[in-house]
Amino acid sequence: MDKDTEKTTKDDQVMYYFREISKIPRESGNEAAIRQYLIDFATAHSLWHVVDQAGNVIIRKEGSPGKEKIAPIALQGHMDMVCVKDEGYEHDFTRDPLQLQIDGDYLTAKGTTLGADNGIAIAMVLALFSNAEAVHGPLEGVFTVSEETGLGGATDLEIQYIQSRRLINLDSEEEGIFYIGCAGGGEVSGTLTPALTMPSEDEQAWRLTLSGFTGGHSGAEIHTGRGNAILCGVRMLKRLDRTFPIALASMSGGSKHNVIPSTFSCTFTVPKEADATVEALVEEMQQALHDELAVQDPHAAISAVKTELPGQVLTREQSASIIDALYLTPHGVISMSSRLDGLVETSNNLAIVRLDQNSCTFIASQRSSIASARDEIEERTCTAFELSGALTSRENKYPAWTPNPSSPLAEVCAEFYRRHTGKEPVITAIHAGLECGMINSKAADMDSISFGPDLSGVHSTDERMSISSAARVYEYLLALLEDLSRRLTDMNTGPVIGIMGNRIPNESRLFYGMERDYVNHDYVEAVERCGGIPFIIPICDSPETMIRLVSHTDGVLLSGGYDLHPHTYREEAHPLLGYTDQHIDTVQIACVQEIIARKIPVLAICRGLQVLNTALGGSLYQDTNLIEGSTFKHMQQAKRGETSHPVEIVPHSRLQELFGNRVMVNSFHHQCIHRLGSGLRITARAPDGVPEAIELIDPNYYFAVGVQWHPEMMHAVSASMKPLFQAFLDAASQSPTSRLSPVEPVL
Repeated sequence: MDKDTEKTTKDDQVMYYFREISKIPRESGNEAAIRQYLIDFATAHSLWHVVDQAGNVIIRKEGSPGKEKIAPIALQGHMDMVCVKDEGYEHDFTRDPLQLQIDGDYLTAKGTTLGADNGIAIAMVLALFSNAEAVHGPLEGVFTVSEETGLGGATDLEIQYIQSRRLINLDSEEEGIFYIGCAGGGEVSGTLTPALTMPSEDEQAWRLTLSGFTGGHSGAEIHTGRGNAILCGVRMLKRLDRTFPIALASMSGGSKHNVIPSTFSCTFTVPKEADATVEALVEEMQQALHDELAVQDPHAAISAVKTELPGQVLTREQSASIIDALYLTPHGVISMSSRLDGLVETSNNLAIVRLDQNSCTFIASQRSSIASARDEIEERTCTAFELSGALTSRENKYPAWTPNPSSPLAEVCAEFYRRHTGKEPVITAIHAGLECGMINSKAADMDSISFGPDLSGVHSTDERMSISSAARVYEYLLALLEDLSRRLTDMNTGPVIGIMGNRIPNESRLFYGMERDYVNHDYVEAVERCGGIPFIIPICDSPETMIRLVSHTDGVLLSGGYDLHPHTYREEAHPLLGYTDQHIDTVQIACVQEIIARKIPVLAICRGLQVLNTALGGSLYQDTNLIEGSTFKHMQQAKRGETSHPVEIVPHSRLQELFGNRVMVNSFHHQCIHRLGSGLRITARAPDGVPEAIELIDPNYYFAVGVQWHPEMMHAVSASMKPLFQAFLDAASQSPTSRLSPVEPVL
């Protein structure tokens, strides 16, 4: 690094660590030295650390005083970098340090990629972990290997070492843009054995070269329309092959699967009488590059020079089939997203071509936010490659990170960004592949977000990072973690439990007939006695309003109330049907469907159980007397806290964990489950067979239990039902959907 750079960054811990890791070779697959640097850092700072079998490094830092026991947060980035250098520039990526330079506000590397993708993440985390004044809860630094060659480290990450269920990925490239989703991807490779022959004396050998293309990241920059040097070269070869037979001797283009190829070279032979045609086509192609790529690739150039006749060439037939295969390979944007404006949905990058006298290889990388679309473009690429006779394989698939617009972490990051900067954040998805998708697939309850400083030209020698942007993003990260630690500390006061209310007409003389929203006090008392914060959700005109209220809770208790109208499950009313209110039915069912979609912990009681079942497509008996064989009195006349009959609990259920195989319950219902809703199972029955409890069958759902009895009434007079409420509140506290801001609303 030159003296000016040293002077600018000597007091900046982030830039200090970035400078240090820039001295360490870290090309994908060669991460041993940077891994050892991280281990040495953790040892020097007395931080717990582990290296998993894939070579990923996890480092933990305890929370600040008073914040040691709150939920941890993971900060994630990858160790490896894409190593590309300018043609003719002397640099050995296995041993040479990067030569950092400053150009105004930008940091670059002389003749090579900068490696800010994703060295800046490592630098920020190390600066934070060495900062004794930073205020935060427990943190985990997750440093992965081989991200740039197919997310290998994230794929093989041993998730048991990760305690956090909130993850901040620092591998994004535009300040103020927060990513909550990314494309999935994969690769297609084709290989074939060259069919060689001797060139004739009547042929002339040519060396075709394309250079000066911008290249860049095949995910983040595929939408820019930058030229693919391989395809431009093949385009000329195809035109020439229409007039004169071509015999290929060698081809080389592209360097990495995730980089748009910026160079291409090819040696071929044609009849000597084709000389003028070759020269004319080169001129035409140069003009085409200028006309088509003047903005995206202003320095793109093509040239062809005569060279010595090679000893062997491919047969003309095989040469033609290879040219055709590459010419027909899809490249660039295939489709745009219909869900998010401006987002590329599916793309393909013809990334690498290698041909010599021993082998021939093609590699293309596919990306899509929709798995079926990725598979389709993969199939088209295989079909194109196979036209050459190549054997194809499909490799390195990784899942998309499906956007979650209701992510609590994203909502908090966005809200805090507004307060911290006074600017409006952009919440979106990216077409590039991020490790969040793979990590989330290993921990389905992980809540993730990705952000970072301004970078440009990544995966190319034009890569540059805004120094001021890196400083701002680090400052934001420090402030955000302090804010999150406060919010998570507040959560330790107890989970906020939304109690679904009901509506009743006033029958007293004062304000007679006026409707009142209410819940019975037993619900409030049961939640409060177990350490929760009760929050009544009224009946609103629209379910959207109720859902916004639900967003500020950690769990929802669906309370009892009126009968459900049978129209909610497509039946007509029976004479035994009680009082109903179809508006209440409609808004509560819609609200419950959203609660289930968000995986918010839920305890459903009596009518609440029936609403849950109906919301998931089930139906009800409108009166237990309609059930053949039902012999019990399910509407007891005894005091509310007294029990009237037992229920038998099925094995391997949440209720069995809490109560064993049998428990005595009270009973105040005359409707019950008939047809079970989708994804539910019955976990308890009365002796006459009437369903008394249900649970949602989803291992990733922290708590979704419904009971037909009234445990809140029993809890008012005894502790027999405390295990049920305590389990519900514990789940509400621990679930990844738990709120992060109990006081300040997230808009």
